[in-house]
Amino acid sequence: MRTFGTAMFALCSAVAVFGQTAGPVFDAASIRPSGDTGFRAIDGSLMSGAVLPGGIWRARDATVENLIRGLYPGHGLPGQVVGGPDWIRRDFYDIEARANRSATGDQIRQMARGLLVERFKLRVRTEMREMPAVLLRHRSNGRLGKGLSTPAVDCARFRAGGERPADPTRKPFGDRLGCATANLPVMPHTQIVDGTNMRITAGDVLLSELQVILSRHMGRAVVDRTGLTQRFDVELQFRQPPQTATELDDKAGPLLRTAIAEQLGLQVEDGRTSAKVLVIDHIERPTEN
Repeated sequence: MRTFGTAMFALCSAVAVFGQTAGPVFDAASIRPSGDTGFRAIDGSLMSGAVLPGGIWRARDATVENLIRGLYPGHGLPGQVVGGPDWIRRDFYDIEARANRSATGDQIRQMARGLLVERFKLRVRTEMREMPAVLLRHRSNGRLGKGLSTPAVDCARFRAGGERPADPTRKPFGDRLGCATANLPVMPHTQIVDGTNMRITAGDVLLSELQVILSRHMGRAVVDRTGLTQRFDVELQFRQPPQTATELDDKAGPLLRTAIAEQLGLQVEDGRTSAKVLVIDHIERPTEN
């Protein structure tokens, strides 16, 4: 068990764009550089901070940029958090903070934003900037593909609590949990499209949530302009681009853009559209516990 710092963290410092004012505070918090484990988890929930039972907010192997993305929703695309020194994307921290056990998830996240203001001297603002790609409907009749379906599980009650649920049914190895979003390799029992080796699979999500994963695969921001507001189960299977000419295969499945059109009935169109970005005006390495 880590020893916690005893300082209380006032939230009176303002975050310019969000108009943050004094509010609930953590009872205690500890911020430490992560140890050199030789291994970093991939897309683990603790890498962007997580609300845990008992009034705890915890982060492990977390960059400050990932913490900011997790605490300021709507800025998950490449290029949506800009500015700041290189160390916010390179250095890893372990953070543990405790609040009253009765604190809600929203209150704890507010405290965590205040912690970044107090200990990292974070100041941020928002701007509208151009983004390079847009997600649109592909078919003139608006019909969607079979890869978008009505959710099989209603996950709203789990999301309201800020917690990821246990899967209500058992799944075979290599499949996702019922309310999770995942990048997974295609396995023999999960393959739907021949010649594919990668899949994006999700349960009960908005397309505005899916765009973050698509952007990561494409290495550029993809902004949702489909106008679709309902939730979907998603199954998108594609092949990753070959690394060398010798890997070309006549039986290879569709690349990502083609798969999006064929399986989802959507398309990624190159162009320019505006989206909100979070600009880091000031940040410092954290003060000691």
